[in-house]
Amino acid sequence: MIIELLEKTQENHSDAYQLIQDEQLASLPITTQILAGSRVLKSTYHNMVFSDCVFYAVEFQDVTFDNCTFINCTFKFSHLKSCIFNLCAFQNCKWEACSSRDSLYIDCELDTMLSRLTEVNGNEISFNLSGHDLMAA
Repeated sequence: MIIELLEKTQENHSDAYQLIQDEQLASLPITTQILAGSRVLKSTYHNMVFSDCVFYAVEFQDVTFDNCTFINCTFKFSHLKSCIFNLCAFQNCKWEACSSRDSLYIDCELDTMLSRLTEVNGNEISFNLSGHDLMAA
């Protein structure tokens, strides 16, 4: 009986895994979304607001966030690899056992925890007085 329960739990948990690739979204609010154990690859998000979202064990790789705002979002066991954040703001977000590697943060408002994550692993933080919009280029 215990074995059956474990098998069902593992089976249901694996259904939550998604591969999101080459997604292009603009000017949408996304609220209370839970994304678990997924990979987001080579996608672009422009003028997005992510509010009260949970990213649990999500890998973001080669993803561009342009003029996006993250409000009250929770990142647990998630990883940002080779991502670009341009004119993004992180407000009241929670970061637990996360990493950022080889990512670029341009004119972003980083919260305290994300600032600590970006201090290592080849990340770059850039502040341009003029600011620029990646989608306009």
